[in-house]
Amino acid sequence: MPTLLSGLEANAQDPAGECSILEALEQHDPALVEGGVDPNQIDTADGDRIASHVFGPRRDQVIERLSLNGAGSSGLLQMLLPILAPIVLSFLMQQLQKKMGGGAAPRDPQGGGAQGGGIGDILGGVLGDLLGGGRR
Repeated sequence: MPTLLSGLEANAQDPAGECSILEALEQHDPALVEGGVDPNQIDTADGDRIASHVFGPRRDQVIERLSLNGAGSSGLLQMLLPILAPIVLSFLMQQLQKKMGGGAAPRDPQGGGAQGGGIGDILGGVLGDLLGGGRR
């Protein structure tokens, strides 16, 4: 999961990438991660598209590197990534809505971009929390 968040964070550094992430987040209901995740509600085809978008042509390299670093076999990681990606986006949408006071994500990245408390900051905060540091 940290690798997926890192990929999203890297994409959010570019205004077009941040806008793309915000559009993707709007398609992911935070209810998926509230009270436990129902695997039957996970759209793995969507997860596959998310992973391909986040990692681009390096997707197989990322999976291989994770495998070599002990995260599991590359076959297992290929299967898990499309499951985890929609969960991660639903969780991020939940965090963004909390930050926005329960409202929808802002459509304009300039209204809270990576420098001003937008999705880039949220991704950095979530990643920092997962890795045990206050990375912001």
